[in-house]
Amino acid sequence: MTLNLIKTTTWLWIFAIAYLSLSPGSEPPTHFTYFDKLLHLGSYGLLTLLALSGYAHLKKSKVAIGIVCYSIVIESLQLLAENRWFEIADIVANIIGVVLAVILLIKFTKSSKV
Repeated sequence: MTLNLIKTTTWLWIFAIAYLSLSPGSEPPTHFTYFDKLLHLGSYGLLTLLALSGYAHLKKSKVAIGIVCYSIVIESLQLLAENRWFEIADIVANIIGVVLAVILLIKFTKSSKV
């Protein structure tokens, strides 16, 4: 994948997360679902891998912190969306996804700017 394509995909993924997270939900959650948390972990993990690949000149820690802040803002905005709920567990899953992505990238690349 070319650098421009990675950057474009990163921004499209950022907008996709916002759209999917803030679109009206169908019904309130009745119980804790692990599948939902896996979606959060995977979504933010993928976003982190894309962002770190497309913006490799930036420090990994700054990119990761920016994505965590974005996830908190999106989760907070769900308070304003129809049939959406703010959940700390979602933020935790997002953070785990970000951290795992950073660890994977550091492990599989020779240089790391942390």
